[in-house]
Amino acid sequence: MENKDAEFAIRALVARYCDAVNRYDSADWASTWAPDGQWHFLGQVHKGRESILAFWLSVMAQLDFAIMLANSAIIRCDGDGKRATGRWYTQEIVRTRGEPGRSIVGVYDDVYHCATGEWLIQSRRYHKLYEAHTPPSEMHWPYCGSEDPQ
Repeated sequence: MENKDAEFAIRALVARYCDAVNRYDSADWASTWAPDGQWHFLGQVHKGRESILAFWLSVMAQLDFAIMLANSAIIRCDGDGKRATGRWYTQEIVRTRGEPGRSIVGVYDDVYHCATGEWLIQSRRYHKLYEAHTPPSEMHWPYCGSEDPQ
């Protein structure tokens, strides 16, 4: 796979990751991780897809809503087409039950692996860069998908 093809596939992978967060789709979200992946998140390390998913479900259960956007990215592919690294800046708007909403800007330092023709997240390290409360008049309308994307 050429580097441009790999980069496109990795961008699509991260888009699937964010889309699954925004739709609260645990199966789609978990499918973006390698079976032996690692998630380094705010001082905790979770290893293996099942452990990562269990942690994500526990976090999502505490939220009234979460909206995640992946903004800019730098992706570097190695020469053999099986490994790549990436840095993604993200913005999330979340509200933990019983608390005001928050806007969070962070960065993920990622490692990706392509074992069977599919790129997966091997490792993600999250770093929070900024956090602020959102205005008290916040509104949220869940998105569950559309049959007609037009």
